[in-house]
Amino acid sequence: MRRSVTSTFLVAGLVAVAGLALPATAAVDPGQVALVNGVDGTVLDVFQDATILVDDLATASEVGDFALPAGSVLLRVTDTDAAGAADYVVEAVDVPSGVPSTVVVGLDGDGTAAGVPDLSLFVDDTSLVPSGQARIVLRNAANIDSATLRVTFEDVGTLADLAHGEQGSGFIDTGASVVIQVLDTDDAAVIDPFVFDPRSGYEHTFVLTGSDHADDADRPFTLRQFSTSLNGERLYGDDRYETGAALVASGFPIVPAGGVSLVYLASGGNFPDALAFGNLPAGGRGAPVLLVPADLRSRDDGGLPPSIAAQLDRLRPARIVVLGGPAAVSDEVLAAARTAAGLG
Repeated sequence: MRRSVTSTFLVAGLVAVAGLALPATAAVDPGQVALVNGVDGTVLDVFQDATILVDDLATASEVGDFALPAGSVLLRVTDTDAAGAADYVVEAVDVPSGVPSTVVVGLDGDGTAAGVPDLSLFVDDTSLVPSGQARIVLRNAANIDSATLRVTFEDVGTLADLAHGEQGSGFIDTGASVVIQVLDTDDAAVIDPFVFDPRSGYEHTFVLTGSDHADDADRPFTLRQFSTSLNGERLYGDDRYETGAALVASGFPIVPAGGVSLVYLASGGNFPDALAFGNLPAGGRGAPVLLVPADLRSRDDGGLPPSIAAQLDRLRPARIVVLGGPAAVSDEVLAAARTAAGLG
């Protein structure tokens, strides 16, 4: 992943970006485009002309990068759950030359009517983030008149008004938790405020999707979060389980109020089962994978590694899926994982 346009965060606040003026170049390089499904309850296929780019793109999933020709590119998105895989949205996007970008499938509109499926292209920013700071980005792909991101850090508040299809970004110091709110033009909360821990050298991108119109009752406002280390970072622990837990904590720093929908367990002692995870459809790969011991007999305390139990308690998954049979991950380990996750 990559990201967006920058402004000074604590001083000047977030800047709304309606579009980017790119310098002209003699050679027209293709653009690198990632795709995000931001519409609840949909599984989408995305085509460029007759060529399929991705199939079974589940809600909140991101895939890429795809090399697409610079300029106007017609994308066709079909809903795999609709009869005959009906067209969900067909729209041209303006792909910038030689610059990474992200296309979000969202709901267009100003909130006065049901949202209309549309595509929003956001240009990503791959520049380094200063040490001790994080870049925070808000992208509006929702059916709302205007969205404002407020980040409360000690006594500092930051605001920006972003219409549909716009993005804003800026820097914030790390080392302490911040409170993040998303507001509408009347200063009313769009989602519940939540505490977030920004990471040094990271870009944290928040994508607002959904709608509050009565006809979109099954697609409420949701803030999707994607994190990327732009400066390089080492994730590790004292053993393979702590390292795996650190990776999950980094990749899934925000947990929805009701917990995540799915967590995979894979053997930490036999790598083929964990590698098989890469064969899942793109939507399935959006769930965290935790490494666990094959059984608990080899554990001095007879329980799960504390780092793994802590992640299960934090993630609170609605469902746990084991990769491999009982010889790879025992039923005893699965039962302990369900207990740690609050599933009984």
